[in-house]
Amino acid sequence: MTKKLSFDRPNRRDFLRTGIIGGAGLVVAQFAAPKELRATTTWMGQVVASSDDAQEYSSTGLPNLTGTLISPCNGATECGFRFLDVTVPNSATITAATVTFDVETSSGISGCGVYMQAVDDAPTFTTAKFNVSHRATTTHYGTFGSTSAGPTNSTDISAAVQEVVNRQPVGTSTGWVSGNAMAVLTWQPPTLGWGSVYAWDYNNGGPPNLAAILTIQYM
Repeated sequence: MTKKLSFDRPNRRDFLRTGIIGGAGLVVAQFAAPKELRATTTWMGQVVASSDDAQEYSSTGLPNLTGTLISPCNGATECGFRFLDVTVPNSATITAATVTFDVETSSGISGCGVYMQAVDDAPTFTTAKFNVSHRATTTHYGTFGSTSAGPTNSTDISAAVQEVVNRQPVGTSTGWVSGNAMAVLTWQPPTLGWGSVYAWDYNNGGPPNLAAILTIQYM
């Protein structure tokens, strides 16, 4: 005679698998924790080297790695900010992300585009021509604007970060790997908006370090 077993919650949506062990017909069930119950982890990192923030002049295509101030939303420049050891797992769910700039001067900085570099492991910036502007960008992006001095966040760029952490191995590419570097790229068409934010070279990393900060929340 076979004993019929049943679950208390037979319609549970997160059911993964069942198995029969031995002749007693013991049923083993494994469930995934509902998404809303999973813990959210926050990763935060800051630019920590002179070559990890750069300002490229559109007129010449030449990046400057040692300026003390950067204009991320100036129509005459394209800028990059690199962050090391981003310990977000491949394919993690990005719930929120922002880049924070410490604004030195502002004249109504208008909303420039804030992208991520679309690459598995972002390299540091160099003085080679077009080293900032010729980097591939994500499809998704946020914006940045400011009307006053002080630390100011971009809009949410979680969709852009998600594009990076979702990168899978293809051919010789390793895909995104926890511990790789990410780079934020800013660009704005010619406009009247301008303003300056502090670069790592302003005081060689501090203290206090006023360089850009990237914050990522993920599950």
